[in-house]
Amino acid sequence: MNDFTFAYGSNMHLNDLKKWMIENNFDPSKIISVQAAILTDYDLIWNYYSTSRKGGAANLTLASGSHVWGILIEFNDDLRGAFDTKEGHPKYYSKGSERIPVTTRDGKVIPAWVYIAKPNTDGTRDARPTRAYKGLLCVAAETFGCPMEYREKLTRIE
Repeated sequence: MNDFTFAYGSNMHLNDLKKWMIENNFDPSKIISVQAAILTDYDLIWNYYSTSRKGGAANLTLASGSHVWGILIEFNDDLRGAFDTKEGHPKYYSKGSERIPVTTRDGKVIPAWVYIAKPNTDGTRDARPTRAYKGLLCVAAETFGCPMEYREKLTRIE
């Protein structure tokens, strides 16, 4: 059986994701399809510091009327553990107990797992992304044809 996850951060960059999968003994060939998609009533927020990225990592917050572009990844059920491991579920990012509907470019609404980080609470770390991390998002958004206004929003991130 196949499943879906919505990637809005560094997992949008397939080369980066596949490299991590190989390094961690997961088979990237079990990714079946990838396409641009939109998550409505959420916005990006930078309130999570990633020790592995040495800077902020994208996170989501509820925001009525806003939206986040990303990619919908269809995968073989065997990869569910890969995404949970990569996101540190449930310690760092949580996918909750239910899938959230995302909309593909052609208007299909598909329920997908969406990982949301537990924000840093100690206030001692700068959660702005590194240039390298921001670059992954910008390249992926261009690769998957996210709208220009969204790509420009990503370039304005400090």
